[in-house]
Amino acid sequence: MLTGGCVVRAAVLSLANAWLMRREAQDRGSADSASDTDRLWSVEEVSRFLGIPVATLYRWRYLGVGPMAGRVGRHLRYLPADVLSWFRKQRAA
Repeated sequence: MLTGGCVVRAAVLSLANAWLMRREAQDRGSADSASDTDRLWSVEEVSRFLGIPVATLYRWRYLGVGPMAGRVGRHLRYLPADVLSWFRKQRAA
């Protein structure tokens, strides 16, 4: 039986897998068009991508366990490749 945390993690992984498959299909279909991975993501975009609250991202950053982020002025930004790499490591664990 899955515990609450396992259920949430499984749901996040399922959503992220679906997003990755959709993104790969779009990239194959339109190599010319600019995609979301061509620019930095905001905290809100990463939150939507992972299906988690923004507060969780800030907590993970404070604890040093989430995807790598950097500051652009006072704004927190994520490289999409870092978020995807972090997610793949979580999926492999």
